[in-house]
Amino acid sequence: MEIVLIRHGKPEAAVRGEKAGKVCAVDYTRWIKAYKHSNVIASSHPEKVCITKYRAYYSISSTLKRAVQSATIFTGSEPRQRWKSLQEMDIPRYKLPG
Repeated sequence: MEIVLIRHGKPEAAVRGEKAGKVCAVDYTRWIKAYKHSNVIASSHPEKVCITKYRAYYSISSTLKRAVQSATIFTGSEPRQRWKSLQEMDIPRYKLPG
């Protein structure tokens, strides 16, 4: 048996965040929400040889959109199972007075 772990591709929201520079607390909260629901950028797609090699593998991903999309891109089909327990830690945000 072979187990292959892949990391999701770079989210579109990460690229927009890099271009935006500094943001206020309200914009940061919006960015986090966009990041959680972001698509994977095209430049993060694997080489065709990966898709061919791993097409027949049984895939499992977290429930996050970018994880499901990355697994689909990598294997050529949607993951057979989606586990919330595989989600990465949320980006912390704090509500401070003032």
